Amino acid sequence: MDIEQRFAEFQQLQEYLGWSAADRERLRAVVDVVRPSFAMIVDDFYAEVARHPDTRHVMRGGAAQVARLRVTLLVWLEQLFCGDYDRDYVARRWQVGRRHVEIGVQQIFANAALSRIRSHLIEVTASGWRGAADELSTTLVSLNRAIDLDMSLIDAAYDQEYQNRLQRSERLVAIGQMAGGIAHELRNPLNVVRTSVFYLLNAQRVTPEKQA
Repeated sequence: MDIEQRFAEFQQLQEYLGWSAADRERLRAVVDVVRPSFAMIVDDFYAEVARHPDTRHVMRGGAAQVARLRVTLLVWLEQLFCGDYDRDYVARRWQVGRRHVEIGVQQIFANAALSRIRSHLIEVTASGWRGAADELSTTLVSLNRAIDLDMSLIDAAYDQEYQNRLQRSERLVAIGQMAGGIAHELRNPLNVVRTSVFYLLNAQRVTPEKQA
């Protein structure tokens, strides 16, 4: 991963979505409202993972793996609201996406899982809000922008893996074609040798010139 390239793309997406320092401050201001619900959101997330065969199969490590992933998701939630959204943030988010690819989570389920987390965060933010209604609205806009930016990084990790697999496939095809060409070039002289050996072993009278 070229972190400088990823960070530059991330900044372009921030600009495209209208992300600003005000969005960051709104999320930091509301973290104390949503943090008490983080454990519930994580519990719901992994309960849903376990319920579906298409996602349950990735939990090959059992309870120990789930325990590690729970901590990872808790940290992810905390950083969503309190992160610096810098190069390190992008690198960590990118690795989350890469890990989804490595353990075999289909992209459609990764996106659906993030949408489920989004719904919970919106609900707990709204239910715990004690300020003005218009401020809640702008805070939810900031939250959605942050999640959309994270989703773009996860999608980019899947796209990169697709490109990597395509390149590996193309290399294997090229190697196969080259091996086929080499086999063809070797086959002709080997056939000549085989025919000559057969003749020498089976001919009745072989002149010294032909033996040579």
